[in-house]
Amino acid sequence: MVGVPIVFFSSESDRTTQLAALSEGGDDFLTKTIHPDHLITTLRSRMDRARSLRAHLVRDGLTGLLNHAAIMAQLDVMLARTRREQGNCAVALVDLDHFKHVNDTYGHIMGDQVLRSFAHLLAQTVRKNDGIGRVAGEEFVIIFPATTSIGAANAVETLRKRWSRVQHQAAETTFTVTMSAGIAQHAQDEAAPTLLGMADQALSAAKQAGRNRLVLASDHNHKTYITTYQWHV
Repeated sequence: MVGVPIVFFSSESDRTTQLAALSEGGDDFLTKTIHPDHLITTLRSRMDRARSLRAHLVRDGLTGLLNHAAIMAQLDVMLARTRREQGNCAVALVDLDHFKHVNDTYGHIMGDQVLRSFAHLLAQTVRKNDGIGRVAGEEFVIIFPATTSIGAANAVETLRKRWSRVQHQAAETTFTVTMSAGIAQHAQDEAAPTLLGMADQALSAAKQAGRNRLVLASDHNHKTYITTYQWHV
């Protein structure tokens, strides 16, 4: 597995043999004459480094949330579990409204701060077993395992209201940013791209309806329908 440290522990003392083993992908070669304290320290250091590397591989550098590849992998796992257990799973696609205006008006440094603030609020609002990730610039995904679209909508609406009240300070100016969201619930044997496509259509409908709201998508015979059931200011 990528990121798992490989340390050889052997009585082999021939340096050529040791180097040959390391050339096959090992991280270190320790002989059995090593002192126990040295062994423990070496293994602990390798494990700490591996954890740090894995975190960098799966986390978005700006927000600390799962990156695109990692959240998609988690969605695949969640959907597989949902199919096995014949349960529910919903996904929300969230987009910060008029974010380009934030960057153009207040600068990209301020824009990055807004993204970090949203990520922090998002992590505080959802449940611990929900999956959250940043999939593109100002677009985020929330996975709600064992949850219907209505349950997910209630959680996202709580997030929307809280976020709309957060004030951002840029020099002498205070401003707020709103969000729009599209929500879809897993049905039948949909793969992750299909479910996200439904959520994306619902998100587009929320934007077209004026933004700062969320819209639900429903699936009938593999066709997406945007419901009239909406939350908005």
